[in-house]
Amino acid sequence: MFRSCRSSAARPPSRGLLIPLTVALLSLSTMVGAARAQPAIVAESGIVIDAATGRILYSKNAHQRMYPASITKILTAVVALEYGGLNETVSITPQAANTEGSKMHILAGEQFTLEELLYGLLLVSGNDAGVAIAQHIAGSVADFAKLMNQTAARIGATGSHFTNPHGLPDTNHYTTAYDMALITQYALRFPALRTIVATPVKEIPARSGQRARRLASGNWMLGQGGIDGVKTGYTRAAQHTYVASAERDGRRVIAVVLHTGPKAQKWRDALALINDAYARYRWQYLVEPGEHYTDVPVEGGVAEHVRVETAGEAIVPILPSEEGAIRLQASVVDSLSAPVTSGTHAGHLNVYVDTVDPDTPLARIDLVASEEVAEYVPTLWERIILTIKRLWAQVFGG
Repeated sequence: MFRSCRSSAARPPSRGLLIPLTVALLSLSTMVGAARAQPAIVAESGIVIDAATGRILYSKNAHQRMYPASITKILTAVVALEYGGLNETVSITPQAANTEGSKMHILAGEQFTLEELLYGLLLVSGNDAGVAIAQHIAGSVADFAKLMNQTAARIGATGSHFTNPHGLPDTNHYTTAYDMALITQYALRFPALRTIVATPVKEIPARSGQRARRLASGNWMLGQGGIDGVKTGYTRAAQHTYVASAERDGRRVIAVVLHTGPKAQKWRDALALINDAYARYRWQYLVEPGEHYTDVPVEGGVAEHVRVETAGEAIVPILPSEEGAIRLQASVVDSLSAPVTSGTHAGHLNVYVDTVDPDTPLARIDLVASEEVAEYVPTLWERIILTIKRLWAQVFGG
C-alpha cells in the first residue's frame, strides 16, 4: 500500500483503532557499516540526531550539564523570531553597546532592523547584538531569559537553564548536548534562521549617521561535508562548543560538541560525527504523502464513506541490522460526521523501530480526509415520512 523505494507493507484492514502493521523491509543495498566502530571524539559531550525524526544517531554524555557559551544564541534567535518581526527597528542602548566579549560593534543611539541584528548575533557572535535583541523583545535581559527558558521547556529541552542571550559565563546558565540538538532542530524550522546561519558574509549598508558593516561568519566549516550552519562558541569555562547542521542527498543531521580542546578540534569532532552518521545509517522511505490508507464511514453525509490518506511522509534513518525492526501502527477514528472537509483529521500513523524503543514512535504522520462530503439534507417527503415514523413509535412503541 505504501510505495517505497526500499520497503513494502501488506494492505491493512479498512479501518479500526490501533491497527498493527509490520513492514517487511527489502534487502538494503549494502551492509557496509553494520559493525563500524563509532568515532572517538575529544569533546567531553556530543550528539548527532536526524533533523527530521529526532532519532539519536550518536551520543556521548549527551545529558551531562555543560556550559554552552555562544551556541546559546541559537535559542536567542528562536525567541527573537517568535516574538519579533524581521523588519522591526531596534534602537541600541548604552548597555547593549557596552556588552563585553565578542561584538558586532554597534553604538548607542544607532538603529538596526531585527534581521540585521540577527546576522550580527549569529555570524560574528555579537554579544552586544544579543543584549539589543533581548531589550527590544522583552524590555530587559532578565525578562528575555524567562522567555528563553519557557521556549526551551516547550521544545523539550528540560535539562537547560539560561540567564542571558549571549552565553557569557554564569553558574546558572547551562545546557546539554541533547537539549542543544533539540533547540537546533526546532530553530531550523525558521527559514530566516536557516538563511542567516548559511551565509558566509553579510553586508549591512551605511545609513545616515551609521557606517556600513561587513559581517563574516565564524563558522569555518560552512560548505564542508554538506555543513550549512549553525553556530560556534567559546568561553574559558565552556571551552570550545559547536553546533553543526549538514545535509547530504536531502537528509539532514545535527551534530553538537561541547567542551572540546583546541579550536580546530571542534571542527574535526563535528565533521567526524557527521561523516559517521551518514556512513552507518541508511534513510528508509516508508510512507509517501497522499497515499490511500483506508475509507472511514461518514454519518449524515451524501456519501457513506470518505477516502483517508497520509498527510505527510516518513523517512527514517536505520542501521542495516534493524531492517526487520520497523513497525507501523495506526489509530483511525471510527467515523466522521458530515459535513467533512478535505484535510479533516482522521487519525495518525506511527513509525516504530523496535530495537530502539518499541513504545516511542520515531515518526508520526497524520491521516486526513482527502475529499469533501456534504451533509445530506432530506427531501420534504422524506421529512414527512420520518415524522410519521417518530409519531408512530411514540404512540404505539417499537
